[in-house]
Amino acid sequence: MPVSTAEKVLLHLQSYNLREEQPGEWRCNSPLRPNADSQSFYVKIDGPEHGTWFDHVSTESGSLYDLAQRLGIALPQQPQAAQPTKRGYTGLADYAQAHGVTEAVYVRWGWQETQRDGRPALGFPTATGRRWRFLDGQKPTFSSPAGYQPCWYGLAEAVTLAQTTNQPLVLCNGEPSVVASQHWGLPACCVTSSGEKLLKQQQLDELKAAWSGPILIALDCDQKGRTAAPKLAAQVGGLVIDLGGSQGFDLADFGFLHQGQSVQALAQLCLLYTSPSPRDGLLSRMPSSA
Repeated sequence: MPVSTAEKVLLHLQSYNLREEQPGEWRCNSPLRPNADSQSFYVKIDGPEHGTWFDHVSTESGSLYDLAQRLGIALPQQPQAAQPTKRGYTGLADYAQAHGVTEAVYVRWGWQETQRDGRPALGFPTATGRRWRFLDGQKPTFSSPAGYQPCWYGLAEAVTLAQTTNQPLVLCNGEPSVVASQHWGLPACCVTSSGEKLLKQQQLDELKAAWSGPILIALDCDQKGRTAAPKLAAQVGGLVIDLGGSQGFDLADFGFLHQGQSVQALAQLCLLYTSPSPRDGLLSRMPSSA
């Protein structure tokens, strides 16, 4: 689930010696008065988006949203909309543009225009054979040869990127998202033709052999993705990140939205999802958002 305003406020107040007096009631040094050290600032949380605050020294008070704004915390907005990718395309350039990158980005991964079963398609190589993404807007959307075995897509490149940039590995859904996301510096990979399924033992073994660092699960913002993400996280020992978008929003949309700031934006999600209580030691291994 997206990080609430209450969680963001409590995270911010951690640096002001925040302590919980009883469930839902917190006290800390005032973040609104420089050098305050009297533990006179009181915050009451009534829900993810509701609460109040009171400063016993200045006698100021207000709502949770009022405090968030004074702390420079953005208030909730409408979820970011997914790009309309479930449509027909005129070619690779049109398809790439819908994913926020240029045609050349997909060409570097071996994608090219072709025909498959009499339908216009984009063919691209994978470790276990060629796959196709149809362009006519009809179903099925993807095609694989008979007997095709799902395999890792972009894993080696993602591991190299994660190592050189000190980021977690990111498991997403779909080869197109891997290509677009890596363009924006996100160490994304996926298993081909797998949807939101758990990894097979061979795939899990390959992942463990290639990467021993932290892993983020960033599946699509829909019911299938939100149902599958916790199961996949439990299997690989990862952390689920909700990208905060509308129905169908995915990692490619996240990159399209943040572009050159994608790494920093994802790092901020890591920080929020591992605070104020670190999960399984992941906080110490997450990159900073600076």
